[in-house]
Amino acid sequence: MTLRRGFKSEAEELSIELRAELALLEHDPIDVFLLAEHLAIPTVPLSELAPLVSKNAIRYFSDIEPEVFSGTTIHDEYRRLVLYNDSHTEVRQRSTIAHELSHALLGHPADKLANIDGKRNRNPIIEAEASWLSGVILIPKGAAMRIIFAGLSVKDAAKQYMVSEQMMTYRLRVSGAITIARRHQERAR
Repeated sequence: MTLRRGFKSEAEELSIELRAELALLEHDPIDVFLLAEHLAIPTVPLSELAPLVSKNAIRYFSDIEPEVFSGTTIHDEYRRLVLYNDSHTEVRQRSTIAHELSHALLGHPADKLANIDGKRNRNPIIEAEASWLSGVILIPKGAAMRIIFAGLSVKDAAKQYMVSEQMMTYRLRVSGAITIARRHQERAR
């Protein structure tokens, strides 16, 4: 999915603005729960729904097929709430929450969960935007550059930014940090 022209730069700027609002430097790791609180968007783990829904439903999404549900944003007019699957790893939960907060930050409208055929209703453009922004929120380009030039391993950087090694590798690549560092090294020779 191709993002509209200028979107990636806008995402980087938004990430820097959010960090500034939280008194963080542009390359600092971000706590998505603190960000959600700052945005006045409650986050609710799936396990907390146990008193409200059947235990079998919670068990299904937590134990039987946890990959089926990561998270969603529940809308009530202008208010939002992020429901996330707390049976997932901590890094997956953080990524899910960043993704759902990205929908809010981008002003994406609420869509019905399923279409008339009962299939999941997904707008590929909206999902691509939220996916990109969530990655930038977790690891902005400035952080990726700092990681590369500091010579941190993917494993250590992922631990520091509380993301999966897969997410770290992806962000180091798509941010351009690896290419920039390579060119810098070639010029230095």
